[in-house]
Amino acid sequence: MSVATGSSTGVALTNWMVRRASGLLARKSSRRGFLMGSAMAGSAVAVAGVDFALRPGSAYAQVTGCPPGSYCSDGYTEFCCSLTGGLNVCPSDSFAGGWWRADFSSFCNGTRYYIDCMQYCFGPDIGGGFCAGTQECRCANGCDTRRVYCNYFRYGQCHQEIAQTGPIACRVVSCVPPYTVAEYACSTAAAVDNSTAEHFGNCPPAPPPPPQATRRKARNVIQVMLYDTLNVFYIGDDGALLQKVFAPGPGADNNGWRTTAITAAGRCKVGSDVDVQDGYQNNVHVFAKAADGQHMVHCTWIRSQTRWVEQTH
Repeated sequence: MSVATGSSTGVALTNWMVRRASGLLARKSSRRGFLMGSAMAGSAVAVAGVDFALRPGSAYAQVTGCPPGSYCSDGYTEFCCSLTGGLNVCPSDSFAGGWWRADFSSFCNGTRYYIDCMQYCFGPDIGGGFCAGTQECRCANGCDTRRVYCNYFRYGQCHQEIAQTGPIACRVVSCVPPYTVAEYACSTAAAVDNSTAEHFGNCPPAPPPPPQATRRKARNVIQVMLYDTLNVFYIGDDGALLQKVFAPGPGADNNGWRTTAITAAGRCKVGSDVDVQDGYQNNVHVFAKAADGQHMVHCTWIRSQTRWVEQTH
């Protein structure tokens, strides 16, 4: 757990007062009462309630100074890349607390996933499973960006061992279901908000991959760009086919690189001559001579199912 270094009791109390004021209005909403009483709350909008968050002259509008209709007043939280220098990861003072998906998106071939990064609990208990935030509730970078550290709300499918949290710091976005990513510790319980399908972040560009040739091949290794991400496929010392991906953030094992063994029906035991057909039929096909020298190993990354399958030829 990483403690927020710039937090103060004053910030916590200011955010607490905004939440308390919003609660007076929110108690009038039977739908919100139902959602907060369920195991998985059901809207990605502020726990203060949509009406309160968007109403001109509300306490929140006075805090931000942003006019109605601006991104900072739409009730949603900004993408984390605005806080992390362009990286699509949770800030160090937060953890994955829940997720939802948006269907019919022009991103991710149709289905896009969002993960709420909840601030760890450092402030006083304010009830309902929440603590007062220790970061200032604000627009991320002016009124043309959504807010951060403001929304007290939790879907609750991720890291359920953490019972109490601060506000949502920000959100990350993924084309891969969050419950398939071990570090998020999420269940498969689904929540859907299709109104977020086309949301985009006002973020600085992420650090580029190290300068490399787009496609470079040796006998036992091939380096190739796949879906705008640098991948290296190579043969390990034990004959396993390995994949190294440039993906900065938590889990990266070497200056932004992640290394995994490609597994399918079994470990793809290969001999030499690795090759890749990138993007064929929107999947990734990796070929290599088998260890016995008698056939070819063919491993396919089925993008829609986020898994490898193995074939032999």
